[in-house]
Amino acid sequence: MPLAADLQSTSPGAFVSLYQLDLTDLGGTVVYFTPMTRALGNGEYGLVAYGGIEYVPLAIRISGIEKSADGAMARPRIEISNITKQASVLIRDYQNLKRAKVTRIRTMAQYLDHGESPDPDDHFPAEQWVVARKVEHNRIRAVFELRAPIDLEGQFIPKRTVLRMCTARYRRRVGPSWVYDDSEMACPYSGSAMFNERNEPVTNPALDKCSFNQVGCERRFGENAPLPIFALLMAGRVR
Repeated sequence: MPLAADLQSTSPGAFVSLYQLDLTDLGGTVVYFTPMTRALGNGEYGLVAYGGIEYVPLAIRISGIEKSADGAMARPRIEISNITKQASVLIRDYQNLKRAKVTRIRTMAQYLDHGESPDPDDHFPAEQWVVARKVEHNRIRAVFELRAPIDLEGQFIPKRTVLRMCTARYRRRVGPSWVYDDSEMACPYSGSAMFNERNEPVTNPALDKCSFNQVGCERRFGENAPLPIFALLMAGRVR
């Protein structure tokens, strides 16, 4: 691997840090930044490009990525220049950047698209974090605290309440038609067989009601078929 060989040489070359700010979960796109610029000569500078992606020059740095001695996950901070108000625009449009994903790619200048030996695969392992909160925001800079993607502080397992009864949204009858929920919590049943809340067969669509238990699911999908039930059937009442 050229990277490993270059690191062993007496003049490995200049290190380059590239940052990707993923705003897709907040309704945006991926924004690319780097504190580096590319000298074009005659006092002119151009964008740094790597893997076919151009990175916008912006003063940016990250600190506190070292692991603590007690094993606690690091909570690094990323500082972005706000002199051009770029940070303010992102903060305003994307909910203080909370839950935005940050990726740092470190490589060497010779592997950039305009380097001596371009190679988009020659870089250190990508480092990823998620923005936990905004720490500081003024006309000069914006500072954010990051957390590791696996840092689940403040969350519970399982993430939904443990219930023996199914919580899926069953279809309902409106006039001559069935109305189905279109969310991920929708019951997928769309068959012609109908049952009431006591799991008894009925012919009147107005009486088609789910019992929200295992028997009701088996009546509709079959006793030996996989049941798409939104319930934890083995859960018991706490005594």
